[in-house]
Amino acid sequence: MEYEKLNLQEKAKYLFNKFKVEFDKVDCSIEEPKESCKKNRLELTKRRYLPNNERVADIYNKLCVDYSEKIDCL
Repeated sequence: MEYEKLNLQEKAKYLFNKFKVEFDKVDCSIEEPKESCKKNRLELTKRRYLPNNERVADIYNKLCVDYSEKIDCL
């Protein structure tokens, strides 16, 4: 399905899934400083896929925050 035809929730989930795939590739065992690696990567990756529609961005950010709370990154 084309991105433009998705509703707000679906667009946010689509972008979140792209974020999650890229973020999950991060290997903090080789990056320095280790203690801030995940947090920095989370912010960089989150910004890369941040939608320009404010309502979609709100949903997307909530998904990212919920996900980041599930992993030990902060």
